[in-house]
Amino acid sequence: TPEEFEKLFTTSLSRLSLIAPEAAKAVHAKDGREWLHQKQNEHVLSNRVKLHSYIEIAAGSGMRPTEMKNLNWGNVLRFRECRAKAIDEQDIRFQVQGKSKYGDVVPDLTVIGAVHMLWERFVDEVGREPLDSDPLFADHTGKRIQSFKKGFAELLKLSGLEKDFRGVARTNYSLRHYYISEKIAKGVAVHDVARNTRTSIAMIDKHYGQVSTERIKDQLRPDFPEW
Repeated sequence: TPEEFEKLFTTSLSRLSLIAPEAAKAVHAKDGREWLHQKQNEHVLSNRVKLHSYIEIAAGSGMRPTEMKNLNWGNVLRFRECRAKAIDEQDIRFQVQGKSKYGDVVPDLTVIGAVHMLWERFVDEVGREPLDSDPLFADHTGKRIQSFKKGFAELLKLSGLEKDFRGVARTNYSLRHYYISEKIAKGVAVHDVARNTRTSIAMIDKHYGQVSTERIKDQLRPDFPEW
């Protein structure tokens, strides 16, 4: 639900401020030398920034985990050309490819900030701007991150969202469910949602359409009479 996603999002966001460079541990050596030990803090912070960006992009695009893993910077269309422009002039597309599905994705504009964070993190860690062939989700050496499964599971636990109301365990696939359900609840045509998420209307109806009837009450009663 929107409320549950907000809880997940704010929990993730709060963890980004808990480990900041200025909070690094002071080290006092026996020979009198002193310094701040912050390498581990920076490593943890970097992992959390990437996970947070992953969540924002997944929830704002509906991409499958495999599709997101396969993304290179060359698949983030329009970003290089517009990243220096004013934020209201920026727009991007994702060119995705999974096991058998492929196509262009029109994401929510909210994902642009997350893409900027990943760009800046790559530059800081690898020491250069990413090439089109570099992975969007990269570790500190520039190699592709294979999975966010462990970090996402930890965040779900911290947020108290490990299972849904049916008792079914959530996974990073839940972010795709969230995206599709939100579009349906907001009145986006199911055909358009299906096309943007590379699935069928039948699959959406079967697996992704568990939208609370309360959230679509206005669509269910478009001409409800006044008594």
